[in-house]
Amino acid sequence: MTDRQRKDLNNMCSSAKAVELGNIINNVQKSPIPETTEAPKNAKAAEGKLVIEGDNVSQDDTVTIGDVVYTFKDEVDEPYEVKVGNDNEASAANLVKAITEGDGEGSDYGTNTEEHPYVTAEAGKDDDDDNEVRVTAKVKGEEGNEVVLDVDADNAYWSDSGDYEEDNLAGGVDGTEGEKWQQYVDEDYIYVAVEENTVNDANWKRVSLESF
Repeated sequence: MTDRQRKDLNNMCSSAKAVELGNIINNVQKSPIPETTEAPKNAKAAEGKLVIEGDNVSQDDTVTIGDVVYTFKDEVDEPYEVKVGNDNEASAANLVKAITEGDGEGSDYGTNTEEHPYVTAEAGKDDDDDNEVRVTAKVKGEEGNEVVLDVDADNAYWSDSGDYEEDNLAGGVDGTEGEKWQQYVDEDYIYVAVEENTVNDANWKRVSLESF
């Protein structure tokens, strides 16, 4: 990159991005940047969504994530048992606590339940105001898509809408591998790896190439 190109690129950067993009610009190689027809990818974590409809879950309903089975109980006595809440919102919250080893051990979920090795979770509402538990692979990349899902309950199911699948986590994407400050260019962007990027990382940044 010539000094003039470097200057023009710098002028395109907004003040809000000056520090981050300044580091990129200072490390842009002086020799021609390799062209690419496929933009580098940042790794994305696989996800799944458990929906609990209208009525609550019931005694002995089960939810399986990977090789871990969670069993809903009116009273919890054993590891990986989850207390049936007063409503499905409370039950969803208790399941999240069990998956993440959060507050409520011994009351909202069974004592000695360990944090899930492969996923984290959070509770929320979907567009139909049903309660849901969204689980996300801890490690980004396609390997998360291999985490199997199952449910045995009348009022709960794993969603298969959009990017979700009902039998396994889905949507995990491997990142494009690259050394720190490795660069590519296409007609629209310069892509720079601001740190070494593995299939599990998301260290690619891009700078828009605008006409002037």
